[in-house]
Amino acid sequence: MALTPGQVDIHPDSKHAEVDVTPYLSAPLPTEPAAARAEALKLIDLSKEVDDELQHHQATLASNGVGQSSSLLDAEGFPLADKDLVSIRTARHRIAVLHNDNKAVRQRIEKLLQHAINGDPAAAHATATAAGTATHHEAHREPAREPFARVDSVSPGSPAEAAGLHAGDLVLRFSTIDKPNSDGLRALARPGVVRDGEAIQVVVQRTITAPSHRPENITLRLVPSSAWGGRGLLGCHIVPL
Repeated sequence: MALTPGQVDIHPDSKHAEVDVTPYLSAPLPTEPAAARAEALKLIDLSKEVDDELQHHQATLASNGVGQSSSLLDAEGFPLADKDLVSIRTARHRIAVLHNDNKAVRQRIEKLLQHAINGDPAAAHATATAAGTATHHEAHREPAREPFARVDSVSPGSPAEAAGLHAGDLVLRFSTIDKPNSDGLRALARPGVVRDGEAIQVVVQRTITAPSHRPENITLRLVPSSAWGGRGLLGCHIVPL
């Protein structure tokens, strides 16, 4: 079936084959330092593959002018005739799956690095530094932070939405930037802070509505992209506090 303008075909091909993390997550966790480091490096590469597939599906949503949760029905309740609904639903499903997969992979990397650190602190530190993983930072993050900015809005189909950012989130850390060295939002515009395709760790504080109604710190993996179809690489508006 021919696609109308603005639609995109996302049938799996060799370039965008679905990433399967199950074999890695179901295997026993190695506790010997060398084996733990070796698997951590493999999982870091796997996480990059997950990010690549995420960007592919985000581009599909952007090409159709929809987000992860926007309605696919018209004002009369009928399916939108000018959208590739099959591709959109497939992309949304894979984005949801890949977010869960990425979280599980990062958690396993963190455990692997803990085993490596216990056996060989110097080598484990070198591995984590070279890889630049968010999970290593998670294992050693400071216990308390203060927010320096707030997410004012998030565009549908953007990298920010795909990463899980919500309007109202308070930004505790953005890459290496936090309140003590934030220099306002000018720091976000510094060269090298935001680069197309390079993942950024973002730590936000969000008030969970149920059951506790208490603030919770959430670590997200944000991958800037120029291919999502909107303005900027992130697709969100951040304002200072």
